[in-house]
Amino acid sequence: MSVVVDANLVAAILMPLPYSARAREKRALWSEAGEELVGPTLLEYEVCSTVRRLVFAGLISADKAPEILARMQRLAIRTVPPSTALHQAALTWAERLQRSRTYDAQYMALAEELRADLWTCDLPLFNRARQLGLSWVHCILSE
Repeated sequence: MSVVVDANLVAAILMPLPYSARAREKRALWSEAGEELVGPTLLEYEVCSTVRRLVFAGLISADKAPEILARMQRLAIRTVPPSTALHQAALTWAERLQRSRTYDAQYMALAEELRADLWTCDLPLFNRARQLGLSWVHCILSE
């Protein structure tokens, strides 16, 4: 089975954030269950951007950034390259989510295509998914 994870969740696994312990617990459970972690290629760019933001804000030191990115690679998250079909599905999801951008929608489209659960730390995304009646979107902050 596959689990789609978004960049917020991966960042929480890799870096010290208020909800990192929960994210790491969830990752350990998926590992024990043999779940494959999956994300769109976008995930790696978003995590790299988060690392830079935290360095810029002085929350982590610049010398820790390469190790964080190396640890991301060791998580062995299968990244799925974009396709026209995924982009079209992301546009549809962005409309349903009432978003002006497709970042979150890319994860939604991939989870839908794989028939997998999507896990996030993005409470507004989770709440909107619940409003739409989507039981396959989960948030570690709501547990």
